[in-house]
Amino acid sequence: MTIINQTYKPNFKAKLVATATTPKSQFQILEVDKVADAQALEKIKDSFTRENILERFPDNGLLSVSHEFIKNAFKSIYKPNTKAYMTLIDGKPSGLMTFELSKPSKYIFLDYLAVWKPDGMDKPYNNGRALMRYLFETALKNETQVVDLTPGFKADEFYEKLGFKKDGFDMNIDNHSIAESIANIDKTCKFTVLKDQPTIDLVV
Repeated sequence: MTIINQTYKPNFKAKLVATATTPKSQFQILEVDKVADAQALEKIKDSFTRENILERFPDNGLLSVSHEFIKNAFKSIYKPNTKAYMTLIDGKPSGLMTFELSKPSKYIFLDYLAVWKPDGMDKPYNNGRALMRYLFETALKNETQVVDLTPGFKADEFYEKLGFKKDGFDMNIDNHSIAESIANIDKTCKFTVLKDQPTIDLVV
């Protein structure tokens, strides 16, 4: 966790819900509060510019798509019935996931999954897998029947490796396959859902 310089006041209060350790990275997974964290989220969103976007997303060659994608990802946090989660590496934001949970909670639609290089750091390997592991955990807990998504640019292979199947323009995975996908992720990821979920203070 980041050591906060006492001359700065925390501006990001988020609930620490899980941790994930992979061979190359250690992640904290936070549940974002769209009200309390609005100012900090706006700061993070504004840190992505058309000039630096390719450095933050080195695998994506479409500049305009990348920039528009990340802006829309942060906007999606404020949609009704949307849950938002962020990963941290060494106290630095490194990924965002938003999804809609239907009522009753038998269906999840993954709105956005975006992972990026924090400033001054190498690519955070397995970041997306860590966030998807938490999504699958949520799906099992809520007895979700189907997780559905519309894959972004060059993302089909990533989701196929997680067990998603093509369905027209969309991809989905049913509850029978989610447990198998969790077992595959856990081969390279030590994942822990925290029972006591503290609120942590961060300076962004």
